[in-house]
Amino acid sequence: MNDKAVTEVMGGILILLVMVLTISVLFMYGIPVIEETQTSIRMRNMITQMVSLHEQMVRVSVDVIPNAIFRIPTSDGSLEIKENHFQLYVNNSTMTLYSINDTMNKIEYVYGERAIAIENGGVWRRDDRSSNTIMVERPRIHVSGDAVTISFTKIIGTGSAGGRGFSDVEINLNSSETRVFNTSGYVVITVDSDYDAAWMRYFESLNANVTGNTANITFNRLVISKYVLDVEVL
Repeated sequence: MNDKAVTEVMGGILILLVMVLTISVLFMYGIPVIEETQTSIRMRNMITQMVSLHEQMVRVSVDVIPNAIFRIPTSDGSLEIKENHFQLYVNNSTMTLYSINDTMNKIEYVYGERAIAIENGGVWRRDDRSSNTIMVERPRIHVSGDAVTISFTKIIGTGSAGGRGFSDVEINLNSSETRVFNTSGYVVITVDSDYDAAWMRYFESLNANVTGNTANITFNRLVISKYVLDVEVL
């Protein structure tokens, strides 16, 4: 074999090695980036879908529409009604005027370690299984001076869906009630939830006194509305 032939063979081997190394680098670094981009796009779409579902639930709860059926993509994740716990106490200087200690439930979409939930009138996001939670749509809790308005939603129902395709979420108003307190006092709210850190940041933005997963808000006038929705994931 002459020198020219040897050079051609070596050149071919070097080109093959470069191709193998390039493909290996793409698999090692490129595919995780592509997967992360796909996951981010999927979750952004699901945030939009869950906010739209939340808006339908609000419209049913305030009787703008009698009921609703909302079609939502599951996008290889899972959609399920799950339990969560909520406590609320309305106190004046001497006694408890009103209290709620109940399982309120939530509608949660989970894909891998990421999740989005409609919970107690707000929409919340978790980027991983740590405490990294973010408020997407604020709950209907407002403070204007010493006047406080609280609207929250209890979900009654069962059901789950997953995989590819779509799921229908049926929403009906079960009941509603409103209580008005024209007196000075304070309301204590405890949220037992995977999203409680985001809840407490929202309460802090309302100048509430926050300790752990409990917020304390003072008032001279308080309006509390409770909406109970029958929800089924089909």
